[in-house]
Amino acid sequence: MKKHSYSFINLMYGKLWGMFFGSLVIMTLLTLVNFVDVVSPMFNDDAKMKFTVRGDVALMQDNWKPISAEEMVLKGNASYAEPTVLMKSSSFVRLDYSDISKGLTITNISIMLLSIASTWIWLVLLYQLVKIVKSIRENRVFERKNIKRIKRIGVVFLAFPILARLKDLLFSQAVAESLEIPGYTVIKEKGFWIFPSIISLEVLLGFLIMLLIFLLAQVFAYGMMLKTENDLTV
Repeated sequence: MKKHSYSFINLMYGKLWGMFFGSLVIMTLLTLVNFVDVVSPMFNDDAKMKFTVRGDVALMQDNWKPISAEEMVLKGNASYAEPTVLMKSSSFVRLDYSDISKGLTITNISIMLLSIASTWIWLVLLYQLVKIVKSIRENRVFERKNIKRIKRIGVVFLAFPILARLKDLLFSQAVAESLEIPGYTVIKEKGFWIFPSIISLEVLLGFLIMLLIFLLAQVFAYGMMLKTENDLTV
């Protein structure tokens, strides 16, 4: 391997380790701030430490009425259309519990764990990349461990949207059961097309990316087999 290639690999190796430990620190702080409010008591003596769950929910206006055709302007070739518009908005919701024991329900704990997992799982991807780059530095590219590492990266791309989807489903349900928002109804998450609720467009894309990465792993395995046969022949 050429000298400048070694320099680039060494630079990548150091950068990836830096990203890994930097992400570890940032994710730890974000995890604490997102679910336990320790900031307010620092600036307000009357404030108490709170347990919190948060997220985005879709809201639909109650008794909505389609916007009349007179209020809309159809452009170009759409002038023949008869449009129906459903007003829907996305809103940020935060549920704070001053009595932490009251907030630690099975649903809220599940939301918290799924949210943490969907964030921290990217550390798995970074760690696998670090290990792959390390094997390149040590001229051990074609080893079976790298095939497993590539497949783990593929699993991350599927696991992330699944974890995020589960969290959104549970949070929408929790908000619908906990709040009545005057004039609005919380829209519970639905599945993509004919698929069940757990399957969203993001999950399907994650599955496709995982398949592509698994295919790359198989190509890598085939290359390793050819190298082994070549070494034995020589």
